[in-house]
Amino acid sequence: MCSSDLATVPPEEPLPSRASPDSASLWRLQVLAAAAQSHWEQVDRLFQDPAPLKMGDLLDLVDKVAKAENMAFRTGRSHHVANHADFPERIARRLDTHQRQISGAEQLRLELILARWFLGRDEPHKARVRFQRAMDLGPDNPATTLEFARFLLGLAEPESRREGVELLVRRERHWKPGSDDWLNARIELVKGLQLLGRAEEACRLLRKTQLLYPAMGTPAQKKILAELRANCP
Repeated sequence: MCSSDLATVPPEEPLPSRASPDSASLWRLQVLAAAAQSHWEQVDRLFQDPAPLKMGDLLDLVDKVAKAENMAFRTGRSHHVANHADFPERIARRLDTHQRQISGAEQLRLELILARWFLGRDEPHKARVRFQRAMDLGPDNPATTLEFARFLLGLAEPESRREGVELLVRRERHWKPGSDDWLNARIELVKGLQLLGRAEEACRLLRKTQLLYPAMGTPAQKKILAELRANCP
């Protein structure tokens, strides 16, 4: 081939860079498709080399993977999940290796994602570890406190339920009195007291709450309050 012929040959299209937006979007779609089909081995392989997305976008994706695997567990498509007992931890480690510059707020969010993931896998002990880490990262975060308390109250052991009640009492100052979030915490506290057999104390607290704030609450909250009142003399 002469030099004039070479000049007419079009150059090959370069492959998209691993860091290019197109490549990152393709990687994200591959993860979502694999998770939707419960192909956890493929998800695992894809996370061995995560695309350089922003950490917030990566956390969004991990959250979607966690919810997909939890759904597989609930619907009986979890026979293969048992082969990946440390799957969530591996994903977390790879995110840490991939992008060490993770903010405190992002680390808190990751711990909560992992806690919910383990809870959906029926692994409450691992979930508790992650919830505790989240509490250590955000000790003054009202939403984290409420979620951890609900988790503790949902466990069967009386010791855990007592811990949940004590946590709500100790952290009550984090909520504005009369606000919807404050009422959510108060509702959980009343439930916790009832679970512990402290019915008289629960009813006294419920009456005091409704006396101080008779008109407060969303329709859903008012429905729960009415159900709790039905357990009081």
